[in-house]
Amino acid sequence: MTTRQQYEKEISRLNSLIRKAQEKYNYEQGQNDSNQRSHCAGFDAWCGKGLTCCDKWKSESQQAWNKNSIGLSSEIENAKNNLWDYQKRIAQEEQDAQVKAVREAIAEQVRLEQKKIQQQQSITIQETVIPEPRIIEPPKRQTENNLLPLAVVAGVLLL
Repeated sequence: MTTRQQYEKEISRLNSLIRKAQEKYNYEQGQNDSNQRSHCAGFDAWCGKGLTCCDKWKSESQQAWNKNSIGLSSEIENAKNNLWDYQKRIAQEEQDAQVKAVREAIAEQVRLEQKKIQQQQSITIQETVIPEPRIIEPPKRQTENNLLPLAVVAGVLLL
């Protein structure tokens, strides 16, 4: 991750490149403007095609400026694009770091919640009283005569 100081240093460097390219463009444009306003002392002769040597020099100067200005303009645009790309990259890195931090925080929260649930389940299991199993014995077979109790019951009914 880029530190604030590194970021500001790189932004300053990129802004400096833009400023230098713009200054170079402005200087060359000023030179061309100066050439176009020139009275061309000593260039009064005719240089062909109905132009004085001054007019010819001005025309050539303008053509040179037209070609040169394209390169200077693209130099400025490249410097601006480099600055823009750097800022986008840093912004993306910061956003990625924030997303990572949020994901880690969510994962930690989920882990803590799971641990809490496990602890609650463990306490519940410990508190649950499991009753002693009762052994149910099968009825004993009586070998006695079961008629006597039946007769006693029947006699009580008859009375």
